[in-house]
Amino acid sequence: MTGELLRVDIEDAGAVRIARVIGEVDISNAGTLQERLMEAGSPEAAAVVVDLTKTEYLDSAGIRTLFTVLDLLRDRGTALHLVVPESAVIRRVIALTALDEACPTWSNTAEAVEAAMNPT
Repeated sequence: MTGELLRVDIEDAGAVRIARVIGEVDISNAGTLQERLMEAGSPEAAAVVVDLTKTEYLDSAGIRTLFTVLDLLRDRGTALHLVVPESAVIRRVIALTALDEACPTWSNTAEAVEAAMNPT
């Protein structure tokens, strides 16, 4: 990731898109994150799983972006799921902002994809 503060890799898993957020999210690149997540949440996607396993930093602009994407995708009928492992450095900020209460949050990608594919 030389020279890049943020990279978002998107992978198709059937009707679910996995967006792996790698690096740091701050005010300088929160707009890019929103664009990439909205691309992942194209009309064909039933759900977007945002994997924050390799996200090293997430400031208030990043949190605000995730809440915005949650609302925008919900309006489209697309679910948003987060992956935030117990050991993730950003887990505390996710909990403090109650993002984990607004959006289903999982410890690993497999659980999130399974839940996204089989909503109850």
